[in-house]
Amino acid sequence: MLSLKVDTTLVASYNLSMNFRYIIDAEHNCVFIQQFGEVSFEQLWDQEVQFSADPNHIIGMNILRNFTPATIIPGYDVETIKRKARERQLLFDTLPGKNRKVAWVLSNAKDFKVFHQFCAFSRLNHHLIDRQPFRNIGDALKWLNIPEDYEIKHSDLNK
Repeated sequence: MLSLKVDTTLVASYNLSMNFRYIIDAEHNCVFIQQFGEVSFEQLWDQEVQFSADPNHIIGMNILRNFTPATIIPGYDVETIKRKARERQLLFDTLPGKNRKVAWVLSNAKDFKVFHQFCAFSRLNHHLIDRQPFRNIGDALKWLNIPEDYEIKHSDLNK
């Protein structure tokens, strides 16, 4: 069993499941997700299904995925992700809402390259979501029109 210590000033909620946790912040129109460990495309999909079902989620919210403490599972490259994305693209683009932004914050060069290529592929194929990889959270927050000094309150949640 996990210990959960929550800052009660949060706009929406915390959740911890599998290898991620999230906060839904309605005021800033964003779902802040922190990833852990090795992550597969299927897990990303399952996460979107889970937080989209959260009663605090509003269809069309932007997403910031902090991938800095995580990595893509070995063997995943842009071709694997593109193939898997095609299999689920309609649902992946519409379940959490169309016309939204997804910022990926990645710390290692390998994952950054894969997600940068995936984001370019998404734009070329007229996907309904604007996806962008970043090296730091400040730039991602700015792109999402969230103040750069915004504090994501993941630190109070114990793993």
